[in-house]
Amino acid sequence: MYKHVLVAVGTRFSHSALSVGIERAREHGARLTALHVVDEMPWWAVAAASHDLGQTIVAIGEHSQEVVRHSNEQIESAGIDGETLVITLPPHGVSVGRAIADAARDLDADLVVVGAGKSSSWRFWEERVIDGVSRHSDRAVLIATYRDSAKTPEGQSPALSPVPQAG
Repeated sequence: MYKHVLVAVGTRFSHSALSVGIERAREHGARLTALHVVDEMPWWAVAAASHDLGQTIVAIGEHSQEVVRHSNEQIESAGIDGETLVITLPPHGVSVGRAIADAARDLDADLVVVGAGKSSSWRFWEERVIDGVSRHSDRAVLIATYRDSAKTPEGQSPALSPVPQAG
């Protein structure tokens, strides 16, 4: 039985992760925390630095506020106990996955729900968020995916993929 579900909500709003997290929180009568991790210096912002880095950082902040608004709307409409938190990555190289795992520990979450996301083979040096959360967390991790998000009708339950934890 879960008492606190942490959902990692990314820049693409993580619809499947948030839906699954809400469903699990409702099933267990658990509290839900939607967590959005902000990386103020993502790889693409460095590439855009020749343009206007200040405007890029402002845009990242504005988008973060939109993610929080959307997540809070979903939590409120589900009628469950929950909130959305935002943390900013520290500048000393902590990955998003590690930040989520650390937050789950600090918030005493029983379950961490992450979306499958999309992998990019050309950024081979980056750890996938799922891998980082799984590697750094001692909490149960659930990966929420849509089999084919372009064809998934509204209201269809996402497919679930549990991640085994090292014990």
